[in-house]
Amino acid sequence: MSIRISILGILLLVGMSMSAQKIYSVDHEYQADIKVFVVDSEYKADLIVYKTDKEYRAKASENKGIWFICPRQYQADKKVF
Repeated sequence: MSIRISILGILLLVGMSMSAQKIYSVDHEYQADIKVFVVDSEYKADLIVYKTDKEYRAKASENKGIWFICPRQYQADKKVF
């Protein structure tokens, strides 16, 4: 399952290490490390990631654009809105 994402907070991305692959989705913008927006076409995206249901597939040491959505905030490397 593919998620197409356009980074709204480019400045946040510049300072962030791109090794984070375990993600937690927050309810409020001010809680997020990164702000993302799901788009309907790949050409509209600055970054394309794929969602996996297996945590081991989203290794922080390998940045392959595979995100595991964590069920709990403390498990995540980064929080997104």
